[in-house]
Amino acid sequence: MGEPRGGNCEYVDNFPSHTTMNTLRKGLTFSTKDHNIILGQFGAWLTGVTEWVILIASDIRLSCPTAREENRLTKLRCLIYIGQPLMKHEYGAKIMVLCRTAHLQNLLPEKKGGAVMSVLNVGVDLGVTSKHQAEIRDEEGNKVRPSFSFSGSIEGFDCLCKHALEDATNGTKLRFICEPTSMSWFPLAIYARAHGHKMVRVKGQKAHDLREYYSKHSKRDKIDAKVLSLMPVVDRDSLEEVYLPDKLIHALDRRCRQREKIAKSIASTKTRLKSLYHWVIPGLTSYFGKPFGSRARAFYAKYTNPFKVKQLGLSKLTSFLSKAGRQEMDQELPEKVYYAAIEACKLYESSSEQIDFDEIQQEAECELDLLKSYEKVQAKVDATIERLYNQTHPSKNIETISGISETLGPVFVGIIGDPKRFPSQSKMRGYSGIIPEQDESGESSKKGLNITKDGPPRYRRGLYLAAEIGRQWDPQLAKIYYEQMVHKGNCHTQAVCAVATHLPARIHLILKEDRAYELRDLEGNPISKKDAKALIQRELTVPEEIRQQTRSRKRRRRKKEGYIHSQIRGLATTLQASRFA
Repeated sequence: MGEPRGGNCEYVDNFPSHTTMNTLRKGLTFSTKDHNIILGQFGAWLTGVTEWVILIASDIRLSCPTAREENRLTKLRCLIYIGQPLMKHEYGAKIMVLCRTAHLQNLLPEKKGGAVMSVLNVGVDLGVTSKHQAEIRDEEGNKVRPSFSFSGSIEGFDCLCKHALEDATNGTKLRFICEPTSMSWFPLAIYARAHGHKMVRVKGQKAHDLREYYSKHSKRDKIDAKVLSLMPVVDRDSLEEVYLPDKLIHALDRRCRQREKIAKSIASTKTRLKSLYHWVIPGLTSYFGKPFGSRARAFYAKYTNPFKVKQLGLSKLTSFLSKAGRQEMDQELPEKVYYAAIEACKLYESSSEQIDFDEIQQEAECELDLLKSYEKVQAKVDATIERLYNQTHPSKNIETISGISETLGPVFVGIIGDPKRFPSQSKMRGYSGIIPEQDESGESSKKGLNITKDGPPRYRRGLYLAAEIGRQWDPQLAKIYYEQMVHKGNCHTQAVCAVATHLPARIHLILKEDRAYELRDLEGNPISKKDAKALIQRELTVPEEIRQQTRSRKRRRRKKEGYIHSQIRGLATTLQASRFA
């Protein structure tokens, strides 16, 4: 193709996918195959040139009411020849696109302070112990810079920004896209906010599905980074801007998580001790009113060996147990414990070669010390949570909602943070992940599907516990539970989950307006707590025969599902065996 005359333009196909747009002449008009385009300059200082300049106007997004979303993109490949030198000059910034059949307005990049800004999508595959991997693409999905690996330090973040913005125009911002991998995203989010960039997170399931599409049989960090960088192009609605709460909310949320972990450790320790005494002295834990009260712990710490209890005698055991606890002791307790130890001695009298009860005693002492230390730390954490809770939500209006007490209140406040970040109550319900999935096709719609489980598990657990208590005191929640059990035939768990779906809207309104919750009857009139309880007992109590029916129906369904699964597993095993026969 020969050199065109100065000032002329020609449509050129199959140019490279990315070429830097260095210059445009002000008011330069040219024609392409399908469009007449008037182009202006993107605010840049120009130097005198007399050469060919390649302009790639890539993926110009056209907004047309009659066009489908997937048809709003067009590729323009243009070759412009400038026949005379240009002086140092700054031009205005404007692009207009005119079509022969319709008036289409180009959606320009983001503007801030009157200046045109573009955004680069940086997909970051976060590593917990290894380096992070980044992929940089423009808003149309074109790769603009090579892949880059960096550390999770300030130097690594600076190197990433320098690498991503090397050939970008002034004012270009970065949009970091990542999965919620542990807390590795948090330092990057703090850095992004401090430097004026954006940080969004993608649900792990969506990233997994898109990765399966691009590479089904291999998983590498570069592929993960590529998938994340393409997410704004594939599904922009899936991007969730990272919410960074203030320091008090952040501290409260972390302390609530810590308390939950400590509570699980305490429960595990108690379970181990119960399992130990189930075989050492069968039936022992059931004789104490509180299996881990002060009296029971004192006995565990000294008399795990049943032969020592036998040697001690009933009278001395009675004196020991009466002094071990402050509460009044059951008069039959010493006798029950003593004869349980006697039966254990009969069982293990010839097992000296297999069981060392002295070692068992030391093991029990270690478990008891561990339990005591956990409970001591839990008390400190509870005090810290109470202090932070008083600072973040001094009115404690959230506790006026039936089912939410001083234990669940800090959990909800820490998880939700600023209620205004949820634009509607439906968004609040969706964040909880306790709403059912949807499956519609034409005029048909499936019912009884599983819940989405999108939000934090702690949030769903708290909603379930609050719903279980709230339906016993709030008539409106009790009606939902009653209809689920009586009219729809659901089991207790399903009915409570249905009640829990109505709690996020109440929590959202109470925290947003910071006012107390008001109980109302079935007609919406205010009602006292005492009258509400009486109304529920009188009109909304589920009959016991209904509960029995739902339990038996649930057992039959589980039995049927178990039979089907066993048949499927048996068929799969048979087919696999036949392949090698």
